[in-house]
Amino acid sequence: GKTVLLKPNLNSNEGPPTTPKPEVVRAAIQMVKARGAARVIVGDRSNPAYYTMDAMTAAGIADVVTAEGAIPMDFTGQATTRLTPAGAAHWPGGFSTYSVILDEINYIINMCCCKSHGDANYSMALKAWMGIIEQEDRNTAHLDLGNRLPEIHLGVKENFIILDATGAILTGGPGLGGIQASPG
Repeated sequence: GKTVLLKPNLNSNEGPPTTPKPEVVRAAIQMVKARGAARVIVGDRSNPAYYTMDAMTAAGIADVVTAEGAIPMDFTGQATTRLTPAGAAHWPGGFSTYSVILDEINYIINMCCCKSHGDANYSMALKAWMGIIEQEDRNTAHLDLGNRLPEIHLGVKENFIILDATGAILTGGPGLGGIQASPG
């Protein structure tokens, strides 16, 4: 009876392994529906150089979302709520997250990828969480990723993490390039 957000890493239009594979997203949608979810939203806020729905389409995820009866969502332009979580020392003025996440979502699954990141060393669940904050705060976060990324989780916590390691970017991420692997 709950509303579940699947938040895949949709940073760019490059598709897997920079995003979860469509089959992984399909399986997650099916699993949460089998557990009784009333509504499944698949949403993110891409890198500002890309449109989230284009990234979702390029990754093959948009077709899966539609086929499985879930709701695709781009957080870009959505209303925001300012959070100032206790313990977030590197966010003295707080940060803004999308109100829909706070007001409509009961359970959040962070669907990240196994990839390196030039500014954050690695990406995975910690860096993928940037998609839940608005753009100005994303810019601020990039000034001190090592401290600010973990503190975003103090304001909005995912309930579960699915790491798609069917493919991996070992160097040169978060985009394609560098050394890739297929651990399966």
